[in-house]
Amino acid sequence: MAEFKPFHFIIRYDHKEYECDLIPTASRVDNGIPSEHELFINRTSIGAINYSSGKWKCDILGNQRLVDAIGKDIKEHYKSLYNSNSVK
Repeated sequence: MAEFKPFHFIIRYDHKEYECDLIPTASRVDNGIPSEHELFINRTSIGAINYSSGKWKCDILGNQRLVDAIGKDIKEHYKSLYNSNSVK
C-alpha cells in the first residue's frame, strides 16, 4: 500500500479563507486517492471527510458546497503529485 503524507492548503469559499490540514487515514484508495482523511480547519479538528459513491462527505460541516470545494482541492493535490511523479 502506498504511503500518503499529510498536506495543507488554503481555500477561499463564500468570501472566507479556510486553512485546511488533511491527514490521510488507512482507508480504501480510489484512483490513487485515499477515501478518508482526518480534516482540520483553522487548526480545529473537524473529523473525517470521506469519498464514497462519487462524492465527498463530511456530516459535521453541514455545508455540502464547502465539502465539495475541499474535496476538489484534495483531488487536485493528488493529481499534482501524480503529475510531478510522472515527469521524473
